[in-house]
Amino acid sequence: MTQQLKFLLKHDRFPDEKDANTIEVAIDAEGAETASIDDLLEIVREEAGSARKQAVGTHIVDYGSFSGDSAYLDQIDRFAGETIVVGVSLVGETASYGVLGRYDNGNDYADLTRGVTQAEAEFQARWTMALNQGADPADLDDLLDAMAEIEIVRCQAGPISDDELRVALQALIDEATAAGHSGEALDNAVEMLRAPPVEAVPYEGPRP
Repeated sequence: MTQQLKFLLKHDRFPDEKDANTIEVAIDAEGAETASIDDLLEIVREEAGSARKQAVGTHIVDYGSFSGDSAYLDQIDRFAGETIVVGVSLVGETASYGVLGRYDNGNDYADLTRGVTQAEAEFQARWTMALNQGADPADLDDLLDAMAEIEIVRCQAGPISDDELRVALQALIDEATAAGHSGEALDNAVEMLRAPPVEAVPYEGPRP
């Protein structure tokens, strides 16, 4: 089976299909459905150029406006080089995964993400973490390199435990406090962390 990768691409000349001049392009990516996270990063790197060129050829550059292939291809390359990859995902039915990662500074990241495969779920978490650390999607190679260096402690189907969320929340509070941040959102986070865990209460009403 040939798995497809869906690229969300941005260029000022794209129509607003997905808002903010972004469009989606699906590209065949052999082996993506069984790829490890390391292999998936490289598949994305390899297929991004094809996605950009397909998008530009469809939405920006009109072949009929050129007298020869050389000028047409030059324009394709020019606009493709200006096109930014703002998201990548596998095409297919997704499932929820609990992900716990660790930033370069030692702080924890905990969230639920979705993916067709576990590797894709980890890819989405690494993408978010790399952006949070300052990586720029305008330089896809740099972003993918940053993603490859990110530490993922846990990526499993299902939710993150309350203990994992509390650890991550404490790390965020510590980081915000150390940076001198304050405000209602931070105060609410502190109160949430101080509150005892909520215990599940058996349902005592009538059964359906």
